Amino acid sequence: MNTVPSAFVYDVPPKDKLQTFWTRTKYYVPVLQWLPQYDMRLLLGDVIAGLTLSCLLIPQGLSYATALCKLPAVHGLYAIAFPATTYAFFGTSRQLSMGPEATLSMLVGSAIAQTMHSDASELNPLALASLMTLFVGLFTFLLGLFRLGFLDSLMSRALLRGFITAVAIVVMVQQSITLLGLVERSEEAGINEASSTIDRAIFVAGNFHHAHSLTTIVSGIACGFLLGFRLLKHRFPNSARLQITPEVLLVVVLATWLTSIFRWEGLQILGDVQSGGVPWPSIPSMPKAKHVKDVAFMSALISILGFVESIVISKTYSSKHNYSVSPNRELIAMGVANIMGGLFQGIPAFGSV
Repeated sequence: MNTVPSAFVYDVPPKDKLQTFWTRTKYYVPVLQWLPQYDMRLLLGDVIAGLTLSCLLIPQGLSYATALCKLPAVHGLYAIAFPATTYAFFGTSRQLSMGPEATLSMLVGSAIAQTMHSDASELNPLALASLMTLFVGLFTFLLGLFRLGFLDSLMSRALLRGFITAVAIVVMVQQSITLLGLVERSEEAGINEASSTIDRAIFVAGNFHHAHSLTTIVSGIACGFLLGFRLLKHRFPNSARLQITPEVLLVVVLATWLTSIFRWEGLQILGDVQSGGVPWPSIPSMPKAKHVKDVAFMSALISILGFVESIVISKTYSSKHNYSVSPNRELIAMGVANIMGGLFQGIPAFGSV
């Protein structure tokens, strides 16, 4: 007696299931789409673009970590390397660069200062920063998972510009103490990380005559050079050589070279960047519940602001170069990038102009 083999009814054939899985994988991991079709004739231009961008991001990462977040400089580099590499796999924008951003770095530094001011004995600033970055990544990833990419259209551009302008003023007042060489005098006067912008402005105005001459001159020349170069780039937008000139790197290299030659006394320098090599990925230690709440709130704010600023830039350049970006996929990409940054002791990273 012949037996009839059992039959299975498939809603979708196995081959179609595999194709569906592969299609969805390529949707959320765009590198699987563009890498097989990459034109090797573009490689040289991409290498030059990457080197130029590195020349801008490395000095910025070092300065944001030390000046705004009050962390060792190397963690600014971690915030460039790991998020940028991750975004290359998951991101949909061809022009967006991932790295520390001034506005968000200042929020991180402010949150760390306030938390440390309330309970400094049991807290580690680096652990707080890494935990904040991890939370930022998780919040951003969940926003993408629940398809909330439309948030960028709900936030007023005027509100965003106003916020960024206000942060720029706060950063200018905060950094003026360092640029004028008044750090030690400010500590003696009781100015600390928890001090308000008004307190700092009053201190600078009252102690301007005590400014360190050499520090003030070097700071003024450096700022003037950077602003002048920015004006030249705006005035001559069609000059390719001028546009790719890394003025930030020029300032850093020239200042470092002149300092090593003349051995300027009294001029504070970065010094050695202490690093034990690439850190192993690890989950930051959790503080007390009351501090976790504060860190989570600031992380959510950073996540929304970072995404809105980044997606505005992404959409601007995608329209200019005739391709499309998906806000939801961008949220996923930025979320994964910041999760990686948090695991590797970095600070939050998003796109910046």
